[in-house]
Amino acid sequence: AGRDDYAFLLSSELRGKRSRQRALEMVALDPTAVTRPLLRTIRCSVAVSGTATPLSAYAEMLGFGDESVQVSFQSPFSHQTRIGVVVQGVDTSYNARSDEMFMRMVDHCVAVVEGTPGNTGIFTTSYGIAAALRRAGLEKKISKRLFLEKQDAGGKQNDEMIQEFRLQGNNGGAALLGVQGGRNSEGGDFPGPTMESVVVVGVPYARPTPRIEALISFYDTLFDGKGRDYAYVLPAMTRAIQTAGRPVRRLNDRGVIVLLDQRFETPYLARFMPPWLREIVQSIPDSPEMLSSLVKGFFKEVREE
Repeated sequence: AGRDDYAFLLSSELRGKRSRQRALEMVALDPTAVTRPLLRTIRCSVAVSGTATPLSAYAEMLGFGDESVQVSFQSPFSHQTRIGVVVQGVDTSYNARSDEMFMRMVDHCVAVVEGTPGNTGIFTTSYGIAAALRRAGLEKKISKRLFLEKQDAGGKQNDEMIQEFRLQGNNGGAALLGVQGGRNSEGGDFPGPTMESVVVVGVPYARPTPRIEALISFYDTLFDGKGRDYAYVLPAMTRAIQTAGRPVRRLNDRGVIVLLDQRFETPYLARFMPPWLREIVQSIPDSPEMLSSLVKGFFKEVREE
């Protein structure tokens, strides 16, 4: 090998229910190896994002250099058009998971779904967590139809499911259960009643695979000890923030964003929240009743405007 900007891995991936595919991989770790030569050939580059926070991290990782200008603009969305909530006392980290914890999470999800006139998206950190919420009674406790994002669904099958889900927005509402970082939490567009509330269940950290560990180690060297921040925390927060933005797509949209994991309120993770989200988030106790009151009160108020 002899190159520290590549990871050389033997991977094993499950394909289908029984077959397993093994491969030797050579994984490039340095994004600036691609971006820096390109940036040298142009006079000006403008990079725009609604989730890139902190801007300095992206400038450093993409090799924009010290001469780059980083500007954060105020969100055009009024604070009155959306509310954000972090729920204390719930945690999806491995050591905190239990049947009792999942039942509490379900109660909070139910509070949001039942208090939202239109559709609600519930996005978990993995399909395993989504299955745990179903085992804890999510389907039985909500009065609305629950649509399921399936891991093995083809593009056409998923599109048909999402189209049917969207139609429920003006018909009493429904709930969609999917995963953060998936095709519906990032690629889907849900304006108006097609998704008026979103529940972000957990911080979607990647599994600590050899690939992730290699990236953290390389970034530690390349970016002066920021390996964990840049290779592990930042991608997770980007997925969570992309998910949080699903309900508010147009200036006249009204939306509720619920971050269902107490870790979101820590100063460490708050550094990775863009201003449009950080400025509206409030922390509440582990009380589904309080959450229900907040959601119902918000939609009652915006309907009366």
